Amino acid sequence: MARTAIAEFGVIQKALKNAIVSIYVADEHGRNTGVLATLYQATTGPAQLTNPQMLDENGMLTVDVWVEDFVVAEISGISAQTERMLLKIRANPLTYPLPLSSSGKNSSDIINAKDDAEAAAATATAQAVIATAQASTATTQANTATTQAGIATTQAGTATTKAAEASVSAAQAQAAAAGMKRKNPARAATTAALPSSTYANGTAGVGATLTATANGAFPAQDGVTLLVGEALLVKNESTQAHNGIYTLTNAGSAGTAWVLTRQTDSDTWDEIVAAVLTVTEGSTQADLDYLCTSNAGGTMGTTAITWQAYNTVIADGAVSTAAKILDGIITFAKMAASSLATTADLIALTANKIATAASIGPLFYGCSCTQTTTTTVPNNGLEIILFDGTDEYDDDGWHNPLSNSSRITVNFSGRVELTVNVGFASTGNGRHDVYIYKNGVSYSVLSVNVNAGPCYLSLVDTAPCEPGDYFQAAVLQSTGASRLTDTSLTKFKARRVR
Repeated sequence: MARTAIAEFGVIQKALKNAIVSIYVADEHGRNTGVLATLYQATTGPAQLTNPQMLDENGMLTVDVWVEDFVVAEISGISAQTERMLLKIRANPLTYPLPLSSSGKNSSDIINAKDDAEAAAATATAQAVIATAQASTATTQANTATTQAGIATTQAGTATTKAAEASVSAAQAQAAAAGMKRKNPARAATTAALPSSTYANGTAGVGATLTATANGAFPAQDGVTLLVGEALLVKNESTQAHNGIYTLTNAGSAGTAWVLTRQTDSDTWDEIVAAVLTVTEGSTQADLDYLCTSNAGGTMGTTAITWQAYNTVIADGAVSTAAKILDGIITFAKMAASSLATTADLIALTANKIATAASIGPLFYGCSCTQTTTTTVPNNGLEIILFDGTDEYDDDGWHNPLSNSSRITVNFSGRVELTVNVGFASTGNGRHDVYIYKNGVSYSVLSVNVNAGPCYLSLVDTAPCEPGDYFQAAVLQSTGASRLTDTSLTKFKARRVR
């Protein structure tokens, strides 16, 4: 596989000051194989780095590190207090249980599990014993393992338990509870079959491509013009075996054909079954979640791959008997308050009435903020993004583009899902960090090394909230010069999920 930069130690973490990080090759399930990975100095060339690496005074890698494998990191040389802190967050103080940058997961999925980590660990206990086994008791005669996540005692024939298998990200735990496999968001989704293209299945799906039969730029999908490296949900091909989650690897031109390549976390049959992802943009597909409904046991490139939207949103206004929803599963409806008295029928699926009422309260809450004025992001400077454009929607006064335009403020107790999309029309080589702040404190971060040219970053996370809590989006870049955000790509969205 192509070399990928390790980004997980690119954020200041004083608790990891001068810690030793050993990078190991991971198997397909994200488990440590015990084999030290080869570390490279650059994207190409034979020059290598030592493994393990020592973090600096800020708990960060001192140089860029590149790998060609799926990897996990093991941390040593930390204080007992730090070890206990990491134990509470990850259910294992010594091992990152998931592949790092090369897995395609957001840093926030691994490092910033926050309060969801305990729920994630509790979900996983149904499948594995969560234990921090001391070396002195790591024998088959040990019968008791103490878990920090649940403070639970369990009987076991073997006291050496891999806590890495029991620690999963919050997003994965939520999906796993429903038997789903959460994938990173796609920026857009198809609404019709792609222009004429040729499918090549790679090696049983790995490296599979869709290549245009004629030269030309890749067309916009649902109103979204994709950049190279961005994800697309392909769901409308006449040969359904060609559907799936793809990355645009060649945008096409007058002299070349466009190419889509299956996303690396979704290029085998086991990975695609019960996969679920969110589409972040589009005229008709924005903010929709899709579930792969194909069954286990299929063959990539041969068996049909089908996708089903499972959170169709009804537009503002009254819903008449003519508005029949033939496909999709309604999980929430969004209606203007002035229309409630005239809402007579909601008809879904096979035209069966699921509600007949004179008053149906608004069940969907959220807002989508846009940008009119570009934000200047200085080199090595953290900049809060202002969203001064007209809101695409705002159900309950979450955001004011004229006053405190950087903030989304909630007025309920529960949980909110936040999506930050940041685009740069032109940027340079270097690290780009996107942050979600809660009440002025960093809550979640995505760190990516990008090459010069257009750049698009997307960070999605959920957070508990109370009335008056506010959230902001921020960005930091280190490319050697100031950069301007692309207002057409930069958005901040929130929706109530509980």
